[in-house]
Amino acid sequence: MRLVTSERLDVLDELRVPYELVADADQAASEPTDSFPLPGFAVLRQTDRAHAPRLRWPSDSSHIAGSSRLHHIDGIPFFARLIPDSVLRELSIQHGWVAAVDVLDEAERRVGSVWREPDGSLVLPFGPNEAIRNLTMERYRHLDGPGDAQRSSGFALRAYYLLRPLLPRRLQLAMRRLFSRIQARTSFPRWPFEPARHDLARRIYSFVVEITDAPPPWIAPWPGPYSWALVLTHDVETAVGYDKMLEICALEEARGYRSSWNFVPRRYRVEDARVEQLTHRGFEIGIHGLYHDGRDLESVEMIRERLPAIREYADRWGASGFRSPATQRQWEWMGLLGFDYDSSFPDTDPYEPQPGGSCSWLPFFIEDLVELPITLPQDHTLFVILRRADASTWIDKAHRLRDRGGMALMLTHPDYMTDPTIESAYVSFLDEFRRDPSAWQALPRDVAEWWRRRAASHLEPSGDGWRVVGPAAHDAAIQTKPPS
Repeated sequence: MRLVTSERLDVLDELRVPYELVADADQAASEPTDSFPLPGFAVLRQTDRAHAPRLRWPSDSSHIAGSSRLHHIDGIPFFARLIPDSVLRELSIQHGWVAAVDVLDEAERRVGSVWREPDGSLVLPFGPNEAIRNLTMERYRHLDGPGDAQRSSGFALRAYYLLRPLLPRRLQLAMRRLFSRIQARTSFPRWPFEPARHDLARRIYSFVVEITDAPPPWIAPWPGPYSWALVLTHDVETAVGYDKMLEICALEEARGYRSSWNFVPRRYRVEDARVEQLTHRGFEIGIHGLYHDGRDLESVEMIRERLPAIREYADRWGASGFRSPATQRQWEWMGLLGFDYDSSFPDTDPYEPQPGGSCSWLPFFIEDLVELPITLPQDHTLFVILRRADASTWIDKAHRLRDRGGMALMLTHPDYMTDPTIESAYVSFLDEFRRDPSAWQALPRDVAEWWRRRAASHLEPSGDGWRVVGPAAHDAAIQTKPPS
């Protein structure tokens, strides 16, 4: 099977589905084709099949209208502009198209359709790349719709963080708990589990399957024989957490785990001897801002001012990863820090000073930077703000991530594990998965390295099947079933 397309398709790139990018994919076949009645549409087709149907979507079409509002397809929420249904409905009458799948608005009114042509071709009323990127890049936070409550609560919480140094601890917690009731009303992304991005990717893949002879092959997200990843990380925020961390290391070692420890270099004293001891025992060191004052990503100017000191500590400790305090993040700025990977984006978290999330439980690239999203709720949120009593939220979500082949990346703080309830919950979580042979218990740097090798590999035909070519050739698995 040979696929060609006139525009890159993010979903296929992430899956590592083999295809060729050609200027005129509509004509890249031996048989003639009728010209498509609307200009500005991208096309994907199979070229080694006679009279193969096409998958089309608006690329630079002048007919695409409006803002990237909330829509639903098969119950999956997404944000994208649409070709007005009136435009495509008129074509359906002229060319015998049939409405195959409804697209609904926020009020569940039909506002568009995926159309099927007589030859089996499909026409999408939205751009799949735009829809995926609006989720991953958190663009939905700046659009009209369900993000309004989220933006309001985010403004209130930022104001709180400005005042926090002046407030007694008891009042701080009371205010955060009050804010949490407002934040919990956020309708998107849902918490603690938001499958929209991966459900949408799977649905787009299914449209490709409909116009091909067989499901296109793709490279599994994790090295064989693993079907999901479990990654443990800790942010050490104060000297209290620094004193507690060795106890947590011992708990993990006793159960066969290793984790990453992110230090704040200029908030407390970090001994080089401890860094050497941890790395010798198989743990990883990362950087968690410079002062933990929430200003590292305040502006490009601040990044450049602090970057020399941040890089000095990273080089000194052999740190390849970064996490910003309070998960402060700006998509366009993350690569300026010069790390191999970042882990500042949650998949979904309405409770942070910067609410939202990438809706992704798999790593992704921000240009050349590998982003490892935080996919399990933070310990402070669960036990201090929401006052949960056990590990059930962690365990339940990890099981759901395992079922979908995702990455369960946990962020905890030794500063809070002085509370026996939190420490006991953490131990329960570790015990739940310690003997799971399907879990890749990996350090973040190993996940980032794998994700780069996987992205640098591709599939080639081999006899009656396919083979992986590139740096992931020896440990990558090939899939043909729909992605999870």
